[in-house]
Amino acid sequence: MLSTSLPVSSVFEQNDNDPTMTAAAVTAVVPMPPTEAAVASAVVESVLVQAAVQQVQDTVFAATAVLAAAAAAAATCTNTTASRLSIPQVLEQFRVPLYENDLATTLAHLEKLEDALRLMPQQVGRAPGFYTSTTLEHDVSVGRIWSDVPKTPYQVLDIYATNSVPLPTPEFVLKCCDIIKKVLLLRLEFLTLGEFASREARTEGISNWDFHEGCIPEALINNTLETIMFQEASTILNHVVDPDEWKAAYAPEKCPSPEATCKDAYVPNTSVRLLKQRDEYLECAMGLCMAAEQSIQISTCYFFGNDPAQRYIMLDLLPYCIRQHNVTVHLLLDLMTMESAFIRSAFVNKDAATKLTQDRSGSVTLTSFLDHCPANAPEFTHAQALTTLDFLRKICEMATEFGDKFQIRWWCARDAKHKYRVKNHSKAIVVDRKVGIIGGSNLNPQLNAATTEVDMLVVGDVVDQIYASTKALWDAASRCLPADVSHDLPVSKTELGARLSEMVSRQVYSDQACRVAIVRSLPSFEGEDAIFRVIMGAIKQATTSITMCFGHSAYPLVVNEAIGLAAARGVRCKLLFNSYFSNDLRGGQRDMFLSLRHLLTVAPDAEVYVTAPVNGNTPSFVHAKYATIDGEWSACGSFNLWPRASFYEIEHEAIIDSKAVAEEFEAKFERDKVTHTIRLLTPEDADKFLPARCMISEVFGPFFEKQTV
Repeated sequence: MLSTSLPVSSVFEQNDNDPTMTAAAVTAVVPMPPTEAAVASAVVESVLVQAAVQQVQDTVFAATAVLAAAAAAAATCTNTTASRLSIPQVLEQFRVPLYENDLATTLAHLEKLEDALRLMPQQVGRAPGFYTSTTLEHDVSVGRIWSDVPKTPYQVLDIYATNSVPLPTPEFVLKCCDIIKKVLLLRLEFLTLGEFASREARTEGISNWDFHEGCIPEALINNTLETIMFQEASTILNHVVDPDEWKAAYAPEKCPSPEATCKDAYVPNTSVRLLKQRDEYLECAMGLCMAAEQSIQISTCYFFGNDPAQRYIMLDLLPYCIRQHNVTVHLLLDLMTMESAFIRSAFVNKDAATKLTQDRSGSVTLTSFLDHCPANAPEFTHAQALTTLDFLRKICEMATEFGDKFQIRWWCARDAKHKYRVKNHSKAIVVDRKVGIIGGSNLNPQLNAATTEVDMLVVGDVVDQIYASTKALWDAASRCLPADVSHDLPVSKTELGARLSEMVSRQVYSDQACRVAIVRSLPSFEGEDAIFRVIMGAIKQATTSITMCFGHSAYPLVVNEAIGLAAARGVRCKLLFNSYFSNDLRGGQRDMFLSLRHLLTVAPDAEVYVTAPVNGNTPSFVHAKYATIDGEWSACGSFNLWPRASFYEIEHEAIIDSKAVAEEFEAKFERDKVTHTIRLLTPEDADKFLPARCMISEVFGPFFEKQTV
């Protein structure tokens, strides 16, 4: 029998990255997929295969019968109720249970949901969906107005709502559900036929989840929606971007050094503390909020209603701060990711065995943060897990209760020229405009990256740059506000308040005399990216070392070539990447390993580490996003080093001039490298991880497929 899965092999049971072992390890653990010819021959020759084909046909026919019976049984109820329900009520009434071992039942429930959606009025919903470039007439018909934002490449939608969630149309939800159904049917085909399933059903994105600790159908749905989100941008960029011209725009000679770029923005005497563990981060963030005297500003890209830490912060801690200390809270949310979360809320994991309660190291649990709450913190009253839709609904109810003291803005923008949606991926918490947390965490580190994430506590005047970065997006999202609605936070005092000063004084800092600047990107179809340009300038000037880890990566080819030049002049280049062993988002994996194949060709001396089982342990997701150059300069923030950041995802990044901070990032890299990765030595090693294209493993734009194959 041919193997199409990637077993967690004992060949990875070494606790260092021995270069003599890694190529063989990759070959053994990641076998090349069988060719179509070989499968076709096996199908013709094997009675076993014929029986298996009949088995999957029977299963699909049975599933179809279940779907038809379920639809018929529900028809009367659906016809009389769906047209009268709101879309959240439809999703609640027809929620889809997820069963990895009974996908036919899951698909039957999904068909009932789709029937209900078809019966709803299709022209309701203020959220635009992910395909705004082709819906201009529809936008006009439902009263959606897109407004140009001065001095930016964006248009924003006139969505203003503090106390409600902008909802997508039933038509859009139905379109997403139909794609999800196709993915789940492929998974059902693979589970039934195994190696004799169709080529697409055998691709790694559909088949290869043996090492996954969570609910596999849930992961497939999440991947499907993430892919749908970037497909419009990708399709448009394929037609309007010349990848060679874009590459030439970032040639080393066109990227000045970080010192030249940031000299006017650097703020001296800034205190920085790295936050490298979930409970450590939460203790700091909760302490900051409790110490606030005037304002709390939060920007996040994703929300997770199943995370008790997020429920505690949003539904217990922030209301306490408003009531007890009269602070004002501003919450900036990306609407595109919330639309995705809205659709995900229709699917409920029913398999208790796949619900994670602790990280892979076993040192952090979902609720261990409660042991680190500040003195006098409010009780945790929302222990019950929520869908993200229900979570947002509760937050909006809270906003209604507090009025101007708690305001929400929805970032809903698109490229002004080509009309594709642009995501706000920047993350930060700013308290009293004097103290902030910046990094890659969405409100807080998630459990799957509990010990591998990294964010930074920043204290000093540079925090006003973090505030200004988020405030610019806040103001753009507030363009349609009624004239009598205030959207400004209170002006900060010159000095820290007593509570905040006491909290800040208790921190153990990496360095209290850093120079720090904040750089924000404004991605558009032109591909100009201020953060990427700073990173390229830093690589160009490196003399001894380059260390980089970005949670999601697909290095542009110009980066690979700059690393090759650096390695040739004797610079040690250490680079860490998340393979599909740790990264649940498969959409970027093909781009990443096409890039790594190219990197190992043009920079064969670079040390390339990818996550893989070590000592029999599945690796954690290394979601951290940072770089260090020559052990003296660092960058950390929400930025991922891939083309999406230049064309599709708004980011902001802290640029840090500090030897102590760089050394701490270096130490973290070494720990994660040994614990979670193996080393790739050749382009062929990268090929062993390279997934085939499928519905949830697509490339982004024209940047790798043609240039590297």
